[in-house]
Amino acid sequence: MRVQIVEDDDHEAAALSQHLARYAEVSGSPIAVVRHSSALEFMEDLSSYDLVLMDIQMPGINGFEAAAFMRQRDEDTPLVFVTTLASQAVQGYEYDALAYLVKPVSWESFVRCMGRAERAMKRNAGRRVVIRTKGELRSLAASDIVLVDLEGHDLVYHLASGERVRVRGSVAAALKDLPEESFVRTSSGSIVGLTHVAGVIGDEVHLSTGEVTYLSRSRKRAALDAVANYLGGSL
Repeated sequence: MRVQIVEDDDHEAAALSQHLARYAEVSGSPIAVVRHSSALEFMEDLSSYDLVLMDIQMPGINGFEAAAFMRQRDEDTPLVFVTTLASQAVQGYEYDALAYLVKPVSWESFVRCMGRAERAMKRNAGRRVVIRTKGELRSLAASDIVLVDLEGHDLVYHLASGERVRVRGSVAAALKDLPEESFVRTSSGSIVGLTHVAGVIGDEVHLSTGEVTYLSRSRKRAALDAVANYLGGSL
């Protein structure tokens, strides 16, 4: 599990990190934590995470403003507000917050919150893809995956944010893990996310990021049919 802590107070951020470390030990599931000390840092980080713990009161851009920005590009990732005033949390539900934690955060309330977060992650499982990089497990929103292609012995996941995630594996195995209705194999070495197809010109598939991949002769008809069916037209 990858968790973002957005907290300007070092002491409060350390307390949340300690709770996460303890929870990882108790649950037996590794948790990777990334802490941002400002909302601006959070907004500049376009990587994928499984859970966001967001302080509300921060200098400059506050937690609500950061949450509004987040929801414009990510409707699914569980979001938990951390606040000194429970009354503030009511506004948080405008941003589809999963829950809120009141400082100082007790272990009991933290465990209850994490239980809710894990249930939310399971509901999102069909819309997320878990891959193993060299150092950790990554959970990617399927809707963020633009292209998966083979480079040497590695698969490279091209994300809408511009990030590239490199893993060991095969194209055939990767295709099995992706939602069948949203992805199509365009060649022996490439898989395309249908939501990111901007157009097809000849053998070129133009993607929403400006990237171009190619249709192989053997897969062209099936790929064109998949694109046409997804777009509700014909090619």
